[in-house]
Amino acid sequence: MCTVSITVNEAAIRRINPKLTSKEAIGLWLQHQVDVMLDELTDTVEEPPCVYKSKEEVIAEAQRRMAEIESGEAKTIPHEEVMRRLENMLNSHAD
Repeated sequence: MCTVSITVNEAAIRRINPKLTSKEAIGLWLQHQVDVMLDELTDTVEEPPCVYKSKEEVIAEAQRRMAEIESGEAKTIPHEEVMRRLENMLNSHAD
């Protein structure tokens, strides 16, 4: 657990719930909202499907790819380039 400090517009929160008349009540309400949000986010996060049938298959594929790189059959690209390409792919498939 960690403790964070945030600044909120008390008037806006009271428009949502007029019963929130003290900082303590607002703090409890906000804690509840964060807990609900974290539960919802946890429920929606899914593991990507695994395309390999076994750990041995993963190791064999990694060894095959490494051999391709070492032999010059495949080339590597910098991490920054991988991230740029992934970002472009995500942006092109958004909405």
